[in-house]
Amino acid sequence: MPTKRIDIRSFEPADWSLYRETRLRALKESPDAFGTTHEGAMRIPDHEWETRIAELDRRDNFPMAAFVTDSIAGMAWVRIEGTTAHLFQMWVAPEYRGLSIGSNILKTAIEWSSERGANMMCLGVTLGESPARRMYESAGFISTEVEPLREGSELLVQNMEYCFAPGI
Repeated sequence: MPTKRIDIRSFEPADWSLYRETRLRALKESPDAFGTTHEGAMRIPDHEWETRIAELDRRDNFPMAAFVTDSIAGMAWVRIEGTTAHLFQMWVAPEYRGLSIGSNILKTAIEWSSERGANMMCLGVTLGESPARRMYESAGFISTEVEPLREGSELLVQNMEYCFAPGI
C-alpha cells in the first residue's frame, strides 16, 4: 500500500467554516475527549467561529489542520503563553487513525512551539489507557495532576507536560 502524504497547515481566516465543521465533527465523534460539548459548540454563532480564526495573534496561536490528499484528517491548536505551549483540540478522524496523523500533528506542534521559544508543552488527555495517551508518553510527555474533564462530568483528564531539550 502506498504511503499517504500528510500535509499539516494552519487554518487561515478563509478556512473558518472548515475549522467549525472539523471542530464540530470532533466534538460529536469523540465527546469524552474534550472539555467543550458538541451541544455547546453548536450554539456558537458563525461570526464567532469566523472571528476566532480571523482575529487571533498568529505569533502565539497555531490552529492546525492535517490533510491527506484533499480530505481533512485531523486538527489541533497550540497556544503559547509565556514560555509554555498549550496543546488542545487534538483530534484525528476515525478513518485516518493508525496512519501516524496524530504523531505528525504532535511533532509539528512541538517544532512550531520550540521555534517560538517555548520550553514546555502542556496538554490534557482523558484518563485511561488510550492510543492518544500512549502517543504522548512515547513522545516524552510525563503525567502530572488529574482533574475533571468538565463541570458535572465523572470523567477525568490526565494533564501531561513535555520539556523541550535545549537546542530543539
